[in-house]
Amino acid sequence: MADTAVSPAARQRQQGLYEAILQGKQNLEIVQTVTAKWTQDSAEDKLKEFLVQQQPQLDAIVAQTDSMAQGAALACEKMRSLTGIPIVGAGGATGNAGGLQAVHDGVLAGTILCPTGGTEAVSYALRILKQEPNLPREVILPCEPFPDNRTSAANR
Repeated sequence: MADTAVSPAARQRQQGLYEAILQGKQNLEIVQTVTAKWTQDSAEDKLKEFLVQQQPQLDAIVAQTDSMAQGAALACEKMRSLTGIPIVGAGGATGNAGGLQAVHDGVLAGTILCPTGGTEAVSYALRILKQEPNLPREVILPCEPFPDNRTSAANR
């Protein structure tokens, strides 16, 4: 499940998924990309529509956000189809409606923890104000799969 890919984050997530599949890292095939609008409700509606029209055979669902992944889970539950299919989102937000909680509750099979970069942005801004020389032009923050790295996620 994807958004309309207008944001750089959406394009990069989609590109990363396609690259992993095309490079043969996984024995996977993209059956269909269902476009939603980043929200749980939109993803639920769009996936229900897709399931009714196509009646696909799917082994997993990957969504660009945890909200869309949770919408996909609701659609599968309400349609009583694809029961038990692993659904993975991205974001790893904390809190009651976040992806980490959805993994703990068994709604999602996993999420990708994507740091917001807020701390790093403030630190970088302070370094610029101090006129530090040779600052990198790019700072790339690593993402981590969850639940594979539960210990590191719990320590954040």
